[in-house]
Amino acid sequence: MGQISRDAFKKLVLLYLVGKFKDGVYSSYRFQKVLYFATKDSDIHPFEFQYTRNGQYSYNARKNLDALDAIGLVKRTHLAKCEDAGAKWNVERSANSHTQLFKVIAPNLANSIDIGIDKYGYLKREDLIEQAHLDDLLRKAVRGQILFEENLPIEIDVNLSDEDCFDLELSLNPNFVNTIRTLIRGVESGEIPLEQWRKVDA
Repeated sequence: MGQISRDAFKKLVLLYLVGKFKDGVYSSYRFQKVLYFATKDSDIHPFEFQYTRNGQYSYNARKNLDALDAIGLVKRTHLAKCEDAGAKWNVERSANSHTQLFKVIAPNLANSIDIGIDKYGYLKREDLIEQAHLDDLLRKAVRGQILFEENLPIEIDVNLSDEDCFDLELSLNPNFVNTIRTLIRGVESGEIPLEQWRKVDA
């Protein structure tokens, strides 16, 4: 039994959710609402949700989605003309192992996400908006109020070895991934001598 950080766990949640859509998640609105409904009634709340002008919204979830985009595990595509205009997010092939791993690490939450996607993920936009407005927590709240809080511990026990947990953490750490990319570009361009790369790698 090993442990992973809550930051790594959050990123796995989002990779699993985005990866379960047949053709990616269309629009930030759909991403937020499906994540909200998928985790609202779960024992595990990976993200805090607040009542904003766009309804149920998690700033931390968006921050982590952008981080996944920055490290290349999620791809963001601009959408000009469609029902859900704005952007679409897809999980890259390099993240397939992460999405499969999440179902092993958190099967109950994965099941909640599956149910949330089946129920809300493919609704027409106007129907999704209606469901969001009918939500019991939202109807009882006022603008700016927290609808429910995150309840993750700092470290989460998972059924993985310490070595696997360490590798997983590194693969989801933006600082580490960006440092490795910079080193690789430096070696490929000749700015960093190969001998120096070997010292870093060692």
